[in-house]
Amino acid sequence: MNQGDIFKRYLKAGVILVSLLVRAVAVANVAVGLILRGDLTVPLEASAIAAALSLSLVSFDTMAMMTFSSLQKPRAGANQPLGLALGGLLVVPAYLTPWTLPFIAVVVVDLAEAVVIAALAIALFVFSSKLISREKLLP
Repeated sequence: MNQGDIFKRYLKAGVILVSLLVRAVAVANVAVGLILRGDLTVPLEASAIAAALSLSLVSFDTMAMMTFSSLQKPRAGANQPLGLALGGLLVVPAYLTPWTLPFIAVVVVDLAEAVVIAALAIALFVFSSKLISREKLLP
């Protein structure tokens, strides 16, 4: 087992947990949409956007926290707030676009944001062996 195997396990666990939560939220969105409106378009679009953003952000945050943690000299996990703060800054546009853009543009901006965050997560994953010079998380 090496550092990459540990990263893959943390990433897999995070993605599995968030996918379970996203499914529950999607079912709740659709149920509320049916009860209140009878229309499934908006709840399904909202669920798709939520799934795309949350899966990409959890992947990015997991990789950022692991990378920042392994670059530090203190104990593992000491710099995880930096990874979380960086992930939080990446989703700020998702909170600001509903006030400034019409609905269609919000969908496009949020999906584009999810793609960018996913690309950053993949880049961190691919370059993690170069970023991490020590096997800090191994027993």
